[in-house]
Amino acid sequence: MESDHFSLPSGNYDIKEFGDATSRLPPFHETGDETQQTGNRPIVPRPCDVLFGNTYKLHAGNLRLCDILAQHAGDYEEICGRLEKIEFAAQLLRKIKAMGTRFLAHDKTSMQWLELTDSIARNKISKSIRNRRRSFR
Repeated sequence: MESDHFSLPSGNYDIKEFGDATSRLPPFHETGDETQQTGNRPIVPRPCDVLFGNTYKLHAGNLRLCDILAQHAGDYEEICGRLEKIEFAAQLLRKIKAMGTRFLAHDKTSMQWLELTDSIARNKISKSIRNRRRSFR
């Protein structure tokens, strides 16, 4: 009899260092003006942030994300299971965010930038890798 619940795999994938993918940007060092503030202070996108939307394809953070994903696309494709791919993308997201990168979207109603959830950012990473594969067919 099959189990009705699923759990994430416990595998620890070898996420490579990003190498040249980070060479486009200077190292990020947080200061009081660059970190997300609580309250009414708006978020201001930085060069290292990933911005959602076709308008921002050439933003430095988006270009760096493309470089990083290109380095790991082969590893992602070698993984067979859906849950394992989710875990791989989650580990990749943690490593990218540890570099100071935020995933932001512009809210047209409030005219402010919003930081997206890890779930949305992880899905963006997975979708970007899949789209990359499709574009090379």
